[in-house]
Amino acid sequence: SDESARIDEVLDGLAPGFPRTRFIRVRAGPLGGGSLHSSPMLTALGASTLPALVCFRRRRISRWTAGLDDFGGVEGFDEDRVVRWLATAGDALP
Repeated sequence: SDESARIDEVLDGLAPGFPRTRFIRVRAGPLGGGSLHSSPMLTALGASTLPALVCFRRRRISRWTAGLDDFGGVEGFDEDRVVRWLATAGDALP
């Protein structure tokens, strides 16, 4: 999807600047009938709206999004907004 491609683009750009931060993509695939089959991780997190960004700090979820609305949608999803979001996600930045 366009949203997933945009997330990949932005996080790939951010990753070199945050060497102590892991950016991990978990893919959800089609199950059939148009529904999504979530990975066990997404199911455990209760992620019902994709894409989702999940921030862990000290092995606990400190913040997460459902979709890209927190960033102004796919058009507003850029490196500056993600950095600001991470900065407010429980001291997520190194």
